[in-house]
Amino acid sequence: MMNEQGAMGVLATAYMPPGAFWVAANRMVVVPSANRLAAAVSSVGNDPPRRVLRLCKDEYYHKQTYRNRAVILTAQGEQRLSVPVSCPRGPYTPVEDVRIDYAKNWQRDHWRSLCTAYNNSPYFLYYRDELEAILVQTRPERLWDLNWRLIGFFVKAFGLNWTVEAVSRRELSNLRASAAGHAEANPTALVHAEAMAPLAFSDKTPQLWQRFTPSVTPETYQNTFMQTVDCPARLSSCDLLFNYGPQAGTLFA
Repeated sequence: MMNEQGAMGVLATAYMPPGAFWVAANRMVVVPSANRLAAAVSSVGNDPPRRVLRLCKDEYYHKQTYRNRAVILTAQGEQRLSVPVSCPRGPYTPVEDVRIDYAKNWQRDHWRSLCTAYNNSPYFLYYRDELEAILVQTRPERLWDLNWRLIGFFVKAFGLNWTVEAVSRRELSNLRASAAGHAEANPTALVHAEAMAPLAFSDKTPQLWQRFTPSVTPETYQNTFMQTVDCPARLSSCDLLFNYGPQAGTLFA
């Protein structure tokens, strides 16, 4: 990331991403391809920057991150949902090669948990069919494909006029070099070459939750069970969508 005015960057994929994911994405100013970088730089400070959500497809997969996890709220408090996966190359498996394990019916369990938690929320019935079609009625082989469909669904549901792009580490390296060159030529440009490593959220990085907390605060945000939420930034997109509907997009500023 760069600063509150916008930054070029890329995110790691996430399963039903936490609220902090969207706040971080909203602070990124990116163009669809490196050869349009100069145009984006020149527009900073004049026209509103275009939001392009960039996801790294071949970064190495790390366990215990929100790449395959999500947190929802139930009557008993927080509940963690985890997609079982297998990594053919161990710790050196690119995230696009991570396989989903269907030995157990986790899709049914996740959907039942979502229904129990949000059936009485204001917007659940409005969005449930489309989300169920992605989460339950398909069996994608790769975690990347599942997350890609879910992220696209939330972009649309939140009413975000964003484009979602998949990029490789090589493309990031080229973009980093281009960004460094433009920053040298134009010191006032909001470009930071070091800000382009994929940003991934995990429970081991509490500073990220604090930095990318949505506009709602623990004092004002309550779920349908009237429970006070300690960290809205950590909650799944489902919690924001089912409680706020299309207005959830206003919380990411």
